[in-house]
Amino acid sequence: MPAKTAAAVACRPAPSVLAAACVLAAAAPARAQQLEQWTLADPPLFEIGRDRGDGVLFEYVGGAAVMADGSVLVADRGPRQILRLSPAGEVIEVYGGTGQGPGEFRWLQHVFAEGDTILAYDSGARRVTAWRPGAAEPEIRSLPQVNGMPTSLRAMASSTAWLVELNAYPAPDERAGLKERRREFFSFDADADEATSMGTWHVGYDFVHHVEGGNMANSVPFLGAARMAGVGGQWLFAPMDDAALELWSPGGGSPERLTLLAGSDDVAVLLGRTQDLEEQFVQVRRIVRGSGP
Repeated sequence: MPAKTAAAVACRPAPSVLAAACVLAAAAPARAQQLEQWTLADPPLFEIGRDRGDGVLFEYVGGAAVMADGSVLVADRGPRQILRLSPAGEVIEVYGGTGQGPGEFRWLQHVFAEGDTILAYDSGARRVTAWRPGAAEPEIRSLPQVNGMPTSLRAMASSTAWLVELNAYPAPDERAGLKERRREFFSFDADADEATSMGTWHVGYDFVHHVEGGNMANSVPFLGAARMAGVGGQWLFAPMDDAALELWSPGGGSPERLTLLAGSDDVAVLLGRTQDLEEQFVQVRRIVRGSGP
């Protein structure tokens, strides 16, 4: 489909821990003074996946979301499954599996929640699967093509309002050297099947080197990336690197790395790794609000 154009959407505070993290990282000091200080309570409300005592072994956690009833969704890319956890941390439902049929995934990439609806992105099949309450079968929608080129999903504000990106490589593909990569973002209305350009928001570079049988491209790590969240119908953009979303928890003589996956007004969902990096686990902690600085 041909792309339309629209003005950029400004970043502003919204009631989400991820949105707050984005705004805090991107805002000027004067702007940051208007925000509350959010901290995480200890101990966690629950933890799942560590030492396999709960019977859960995560292979490759790819994302999480918090549903309206307080249950937590965790996407495990290894078995291509989504676990739905109760507010007490018990596994109450499992969605998905490996395959190409309804409710199955070639490559489970992200999971989102809209009220009681579960939304999952399959980057292998380039489609979004929605489990809606009371529906006999999941609903499947394909990602759009823009000017004949496939797009990738980056965030969702709702089941019908998506943020998709189009990757372009305007520089020639050299056998060795830096290759420019431009990512153009589009707001996609799934009901109307319309993609509206939001401009080229991110320019990165891949280091291309020759290997036997062809070329190999590795992203330059220190350039960082653009983090986005779709909250309350607003798109939030903030350039930051992974470290800006990492929390460090002392204990056991050395720190444990905890990465923010998702959140709501009340809780934050964190991905943890054991010190030997052999196991992943998920923590859910209560958010404590304080007065601003």
